[in-house]
Amino acid sequence: MVKTSVIIDCFTDEASGYGAPPFLSTHSRYLFGCLRSEGYKVFYLTFDDLRYAAKKKISADDLSSKKELRNTTKNRDRVKEIMMNCDELNIVLGRFVNYSYVSSVPPDLDELLSQISLFNMYKRLFYIMPFEFIESDFRIKLRKNFDEVITSPIINHFFNKEDHFTAIDQISVFSAEILDQLLNPIIVELETVMGCNHKPGCRFCAESLIKSKPQYRPVDEIVKEVQAFYKHGGLYFRLGKQPNFYNYMESDPKAYKELFQKIHKAAPKLRLLHIDNTSPQDIVTNKGVEITKLIVKYCSPGNVGSFGVESFDPEVREENNLNSNVKDIMDAIRIMNKYGSGRGLNGLPKLLPGLNLIYGLKGQNKDTWKINLEALKSIYKENLLTRRTFVRKLTSMSGHLEVVPDKDMVNFEHYKTAVNKIYSLPMIKRVIPAGTILKDVRSEIIQYDKTIFRHLATNPIRIIVNKKILPNTFANIKITSHIDGFTVRGELV
Repeated sequence: MVKTSVIIDCFTDEASGYGAPPFLSTHSRYLFGCLRSEGYKVFYLTFDDLRYAAKKKISADDLSSKKELRNTTKNRDRVKEIMMNCDELNIVLGRFVNYSYVSSVPPDLDELLSQISLFNMYKRLFYIMPFEFIESDFRIKLRKNFDEVITSPIINHFFNKEDHFTAIDQISVFSAEILDQLLNPIIVELETVMGCNHKPGCRFCAESLIKSKPQYRPVDEIVKEVQAFYKHGGLYFRLGKQPNFYNYMESDPKAYKELFQKIHKAAPKLRLLHIDNTSPQDIVTNKGVEITKLIVKYCSPGNVGSFGVESFDPEVREENNLNSNVKDIMDAIRIMNKYGSGRGLNGLPKLLPGLNLIYGLKGQNKDTWKINLEALKSIYKENLLTRRTFVRKLTSMSGHLEVVPDKDMVNFEHYKTAVNKIYSLPMIKRVIPAGTILKDVRSEIIQYDKTIFRHLATNPIRIIVNKKILPNTFANIKITSHIDGFTVRGELV
């Protein structure tokens, strides 16, 4: 008799991989593929499906406007039946960074436990962080409430192989079947590299601890996964789940060209191909320049290469062993602008940097944020473009890392506001000035009498339209005004 397994996706988020909608995490789909490869019948549920099933009455307006219900699946009307008749429950949970999302609400552990407590089956938790990076009290709570807690990579639980990517290759065709159970279009994260080439690594980041040296996924294995998802309707892909895209195959431009060309051949009608994290110290090399040209040529416009700047303060950079130096960062911004600032068919520049700044790093002093603000001003004065700037406080992924004390939160909010006023808002006006027409933008969620549109893309800009538009409608929008560094107003054209 075929056994039935249920996956509940609680929307993961980590430094090198997105799992909150519209992204589909590698963790959930690897789990789906592993279970299918072992012969299980697998039902995929989001946590929104459980919320939906727990409510007595839900209107169409609720499904369009409530963040906690926007990401249900085709299984939402059968949740109780599915849960009562399954042999085991597998839950994917964990976030390195606690962001607030446009159209999703990841559950905390208490909400999760309240929803699953009524069901009596074997409960297995896949937590995306290693146990050594989990606070002891939280660790105890996890072990108390689940029959099994797994924190190693999901693939290892099933295959127990050193070669991470060979294992993924064996289940990629099965994992693509997960798309058949979804209602909303999603972006598939494609893993390219495991481990970081910056050693011994940035002081606050666990990425370099994953593997002693980077392990590169072969081109044909990535393409095989793209082809499998494309056959099941996948049109949106991001080469993410890695700390530095410019280090793929030791920064060999020939490998990038082969990868891009084969992806387009495998998915000729794809609608998105983006990248994620990049390292300025690899961009500024001769190979880095060639890779930049290839990204611009073969990837979709609106692409963002995220720079982990973290701080422009040289003392903070040295104290935290941050990759690159300030000169490399500035030169890398110039290189991306030189080759990527031209506009693509969707109305956005083809490839621009995205800047990340962290408040609370070791060595931060009263002058650090003055230095940061001056650096941002110099980027703006040089007439360069960047797509977005994230300012976040240092958060703990383990008991031994610093966390911004409550008393410092006033300063954090002050600097976050200052960055938006001095840099992010003027910059977004430069990147997409009023009158720009952005094409093929998706309506994501209705808020009161307005609709938030965003491209299905990396770090998309929020566009507020003063009409109620059914979610998952694609439209062209003319930008009319700017609210902040991430949000603009527009009208349908």
